[in-house]
Amino acid sequence: MNEDKWLKCTKCNEPMKPVFTSDDDTFPESMVNGFPEQIEDGFKIIFSGGYNMFRDNVGEENYAMLCHDCVVELLEFFPESFKEKFMGSHPYNDVKCCRYTWSFGDE
Repeated sequence: MNEDKWLKCTKCNEPMKPVFTSDDDTFPESMVNGFPEQIEDGFKIIFSGGYNMFRDNVGEENYAMLCHDCVVELLEFFPESFKEKFMGSHPYNDVKCCRYTWSFGDE
């Protein structure tokens, strides 16, 4: 599948590799605006408002699709107690890409 079919990070605009692909560019899993929603090492953040909240968007879904590096950058805005919830969030093979990874060889 060509990168032009990949979603782009909402923050940095980098193409994000989908987890599931097919040779004929069809995707059985969920889609976002015609693009595969499951992205490798990325994150979908759903912003939900409500009456008299930051944004009155009752019944409307707003989201951002972030690449790995932008997720790590976002997490740095939060206190350590919140970041701890994301420790061991995704696997790595040979090289640790961030402090939120895990591997079967880790202790």
